[in-house]
Amino acid sequence: MIQSNRMEYLKPVAGAFSSRSTLADTGQWPSFLRLFHRRGRARIVVAAELLDDGELAGRFEGEFVALGYGAD
Repeated sequence: MIQSNRMEYLKPVAGAFSSRSTLADTGQWPSFLRLFHRRGRARIVVAAELLDDGELAGRFEGEFVALGYGAD
């Protein structure tokens, strides 16, 4: 589930668009997995770019919380 997010709109998008996402810090993946397996929950930050005909139209950054089965 998403805990917090921020979206920055840089220009209007009038038609089809694409997006690409990645971890905000790729080095956080191993510690995210360790924590998730140990405690059944973990947080990770994802960044995304919204592209209009290949041109940057927006940026997104969100902190997501993963909850394992049976986690509070």
